[in-house]
Amino acid sequence: MHKLVRILSLVLVLAVLLVPMAALARYAYISSITAGLSISGGTAYCDGTFAVEGGYAASVKVVLRQSADGGKTWSNYASWSGSSSTGAIGAGGSKSLVSGFQYKVTTYGTCKDSSGNTLETASKDSATKTY
Repeated sequence: MHKLVRILSLVLVLAVLLVPMAALARYAYISSITAGLSISGGTAYCDGTFAVEGGYAASVKVVLRQSADGGKTWSNYASWSGSSSTGAIGAGGSKSLVSGFQYKVTTYGTCKDSSGNTLETASKDSATKTY
């Protein structure tokens, strides 16, 4: 019985350690991507970051999106972008909101080589918030 408990404990520990690594393992060049949204006093504060391995260029577009139908369809409400040759970049800003809608931020990242060829792309959504 104790042996079975030890084996199951080891499997659980390995699963906890390997799940975050598996999420990033699908990318060869991308290190991380984030999307954030907070709402205060009728204003959305949006941010996104994108990082790639050294030696590659990164560009990011952070889009505040709005839904009037409970998240079935989304339209772009505002956006910010940036690029960097150093491998990491962030973008974002603030925007006044209209009440009665759902909002989320989507970050789009692109990794390019020195010739401008796209190597990888990624996207990430923030949590959805209602205002």
